[in-house]
Amino acid sequence: MTLFQLAFEIGVEMLARNNLSPISGLAVEALTARTIHRCLRSGQLSYFKSVADTIGFTRASPLRLCGEKKSPPLPPRLRGKDPTPYT
Repeated sequence: MTLFQLAFEIGVEMLARNNLSPISGLAVEALTARTIHRCLRSGQLSYFKSVADTIGFTRASPLRLCGEKKSPPLPPRLRGKDPTPYT
């Protein structure tokens, strides 16, 4: 077993215990694109409005969703828990 495979196995167990699942880079990009589209449509993406529809923005911005300068919020079931096991 490689180090990557071991890390994956450990991570999958932690995610499963919290009713979460891993997603691929493509899924993250798709979710980001959908979120950016909704934020633009609702006027919540003011800081990035001028570049949000440019090529590469979706791929470069998965941690900058709607909050502009803050990370996306944790799901309610993870709030208040130690984030160390998930990083």
